[in-house]
Amino acid sequence: MDTLPDFLEPLATLNGPFPHEAVAAAIERREESVPHLLAALERASIHPGELLGDDAMLHEYALFLLAQFRETRGYPYAVAIARYPLVNDLLGDTVTESLGPILASLSGGDPTPIQSLAEDEQADDYARGAGIEALGAMSRHGLWPEPELASYLTGLYTVGLKREPSHVWDALIAVSADLAMREHLDLIREAFEEGLANPGFDSFKHVSGMIRSGGGDAHDMRAYRLIDNTVSEIGLWYCFDEPFKDKHGDGDDEKLPTPIIPSAFTPAPVEFSPTAWRPDRETFRRTEPKIGRNDPCSCGSGKKYKKCCGQP
Repeated sequence: MDTLPDFLEPLATLNGPFPHEAVAAAIERREESVPHLLAALERASIHPGELLGDDAMLHEYALFLLAQFRETRGYPYAVAIARYPLVNDLLGDTVTESLGPILASLSGGDPTPIQSLAEDEQADDYARGAGIEALGAMSRHGLWPEPELASYLTGLYTVGLKREPSHVWDALIAVSADLAMREHLDLIREAFEEGLANPGFDSFKHVSGMIRSGGGDAHDMRAYRLIDNTVSEIGLWYCFDEPFKDKHGDGDDEKLPTPIIPSAFTPAPVEFSPTAWRPDRETFRRTEPKIGRNDPCSCGSGKKYKKCCGQP
């Protein structure tokens, strides 16, 4: 077990207001911080089940801080965590709000591990969608040539994804629309005609209009940012408010068994077996579906969640 220096101790658990001083110290003392942050991510990638149902937070801070540092050594651990089937229970809303930018920021321009996530049918659909958004972010920020992104997405439309409705299809269409990829118009039309896109995910007419008019608006494009400021990313999370802690207490949920995976992650898809993540018991299922940024808002407004109740 890694022994944290005193200045990082406030980042270990959720036990008070947002630890501004500790985050600032972690950034200021970057060289000292990075080995401990990497160790936290390594532990989360190998034994994620140990972190479920308690107030462990260091792995979350590590994702954002290492992304801010552009620390590529954290990349394989972050991708391994993203491929964990219970990643929503491990990372919460980070999956839909920030995982794509985190992966893009850590990637160093190498899309292969993220592609393995996007194509992993054992992974969570929202994490796979975040992977596709990460590829869009890489292209937008010059980390991966746009023609290569467009070609890869074409492969997902044609042979890379199961032809059944899922959030992965919604994310794929969203990236094409937000980045104004005209070459995908016919493929998107086919996806709508086959019912692969969420019925509440706009219409082909709207998506094609977005593409022809130059892509997504400023709010849409936030999904394709890089992580530059950990404080602005997570400093206002609801979990740091006293009303949240009063309502939820210290968190005494039952811990799920620890999945057994290889101690060293190899990013090449042919060498990494996603089945190694599977718990020995039946996978926990949510009683209510998680709302993605492009899903219909649950309030009934008819708008996308990201442009209604999901606005910051």
